[in-house]
Amino acid sequence: MIKILKDEVLRYLGYKNQEIDKSLNQKIDDIIIETEKNLSVKYMYKLFDIVHLNDGVLIDGTNTVMNGEDIKNHLSKCKRCILIAVTIGADIEKKIMAKQICSINDAFIMDACATAAVECACDELELAIVNSINNCNINYRYSPGYGDFSIDFQPKLLSLLDAGKKIGLYVNQSNILTPRKSVTAVIGILDECADNRLRKKNKCDLCENKEGCEFRRK
Repeated sequence: MIKILKDEVLRYLGYKNQEIDKSLNQKIDDIIIETEKNLSVKYMYKLFDIVHLNDGVLIDGTNTVMNGEDIKNHLSKCKRCILIAVTIGADIEKKIMAKQICSINDAFIMDACATAAVECACDELELAIVNSINNCNINYRYSPGYGDFSIDFQPKLLSLLDAGKKIGLYVNQSNILTPRKSVTAVIGILDECADNRLRKKNKCDLCENKEGCEFRRK
C-alpha cells in the first residue's frame, strides 16, 4: 500500500515551514488517509535494448524512435532503457471532483495528496526494477513533455507497453494521460563506467517553467 508523505503534500500545497493551525493540520491528515483508501495503483514496465542514431534513440526491435537532444543526452551512457507507466486510478479523480462541489479547499488538498501518491508509486516501482534486474544502476525518470522530448511520444510509449489494455491508461487527443494522476517515463540503465552524477538529477532542471515556478521561489 502506498503511504503518502505529508511533507510532500505540504510542498505541493505551497507550504514551507509556515505554522499550520490545528484544524487545518487535522484536515490534511484526514484527507491523506481518505486518499490512500481510494488509490488503485497499477503499473507496467518493459526493458528494451536501444540503438543510438544521429536524430534520436531507436527502441530496438521496433520502428519507434525517441527524438530530441534531451532524450539522447538522457540515454547517452546507456545501451538499454526501461519504459514505465504508472497510474493511481480513476476513483481518486472522482473523489476530487466530488469534493469540489462542497469544498474547493478540500479538493485542492486531495489533489496534492494524489500527486504525492503517484510520485511515491513511481519511486517504489524504480526500487522494484533495480531489485529485479540484478541491482542495476539506473538514471532518473524522463517523461514525454520534458525539454524537447515531445509529448507526442506518449501514445507510442503506451502502445509499446499495451498500457491501455493492461492497466487502463490512455491518452486524450492532446496526449494528456487519463486517468490524470498517472506518469509515463523513460529510465536509462547505465553502463558500469557511467558517471555517478548521471544517476540523479534535480527534476526542476528538466522543466521549461522552472524560472517562473512558485515552488522554486518559495
